[in-house]
Amino acid sequence: MNHIRDILAISFILFSVTEAFGQMDIRVRLGNEPSDIMVSIKEGHYTILAAEPNGFAIDTVWCIADSDAIKLMHIKQQGNNIALSSKAFGIIVLSELWLVPSKDDIDPSFIISGVGKNERWYQDVLHVFISKSHNKLTVVNQVHFEKYVAGVIESEGGAFPESEFFKAQAVIARTFAMKNLKKHINEGYNLRDDVSSQVYHSRAYLKNSAMILEATKATSDSILVDRFGYPLSTLFHANSGGQTANAGDVWSNDIPYLRSRPDPFSVNQTSFRWEKTINKNEILSYLARQLNTHAQDSGLIDAWKNFTQPNRKAYFTYNGKSLKLTHIRHRFNLRSTFFDVHESGQNYILKGRGYGHGVGLSQDGAINMSNSGFSFKDILYFYYENSELINLKELFYSREEIRELVNKNSHSPMFRGSPGT
Repeated sequence: MNHIRDILAISFILFSVTEAFGQMDIRVRLGNEPSDIMVSIKEGHYTILAAEPNGFAIDTVWCIADSDAIKLMHIKQQGNNIALSSKAFGIIVLSELWLVPSKDDIDPSFIISGVGKNERWYQDVLHVFISKSHNKLTVVNQVHFEKYVAGVIESEGGAFPESEFFKAQAVIARTFAMKNLKKHINEGYNLRDDVSSQVYHSRAYLKNSAMILEATKATSDSILVDRFGYPLSTLFHANSGGQTANAGDVWSNDIPYLRSRPDPFSVNQTSFRWEKTINKNEILSYLARQLNTHAQDSGLIDAWKNFTQPNRKAYFTYNGKSLKLTHIRHRFNLRSTFFDVHESGQNYILKGRGYGHGVGLSQDGAINMSNSGFSFKDILYFYYENSELINLKELFYSREEIRELVNKNSHSPMFRGSPGT
């Protein structure tokens, strides 16, 4: 078993400053701790390895051959263990398992159901274990970093065939991943597949996948950094409504490269306008509770029905007290905080602009810029002011603390390696 132990001892990130950066993997949790999943092999030759909690292999469970008529397996939690079943071998109970492709395979992949509403198609390695913190089934795709970037592009904005927009999204996705490598490291993975990290619902394979893969390759290893050389928080949203928002107006801290600015590229694009009708009593009662007054307060009523935003505001203010517009947005499920109030009988009509929090890049604006002939660099520098586009290798050579971060991650016992890489 020593050769298997050696395979599994390969570090989570196969990187040193003297090696090609293209060897890097990332670990992404799929779904929200499902009770069970179904997995089938799509492409390549896979082996199922049983493993101990420390990450070392116990045994080879199944070498899946091309000639095997059945390549489907059911994986579910059974107490503190995992029950693996297939018509090919029956039922086996394991501490955890790896689904590992042959290192000779060019593009190994598998289909998985149970981590979302539909089946999903992923590449490279599948790792399943029981989380220590929640005692729940945890499903992780360990995938080549650039394959992950392409999957994020398709999941977050792949329906719009604009090359420079895809390149901008590639840089954003890559930068976010690098900045957040440690986000869930104590849970056994780097990022999640949902909006709490970046949406990653499959490999890139739909109608614009060729363009997405080319955009990923064209920007390979490029990320955005601030004036101190640190990766940016590359926040983005659907449409700014014609003016982006300050980070501090949405969350607690201002960020120099995420400042409000006019955004003509988002005006009259796909998600630019919206309306929401809300009952007067409902919203006035809410505002009164938040501002410590009563719903029949004539001053409050006047202030609300005359509330407009020629430019983005952060607060609705009345009688010396302020309520953050993000609270109103979340309470009434509004598309954005950028709205004006109009009275209509027993209701108020909120006529709004934009979709999302408004901070950072507007996808509609970026798509319009791409269609208008702007480059991905133009797009990135427009939405992320005072930023710089650099190569990841340059970042690792120049910043010791970044090298230490990756080295610390790669030696964490929660990252058991990329078996079969």
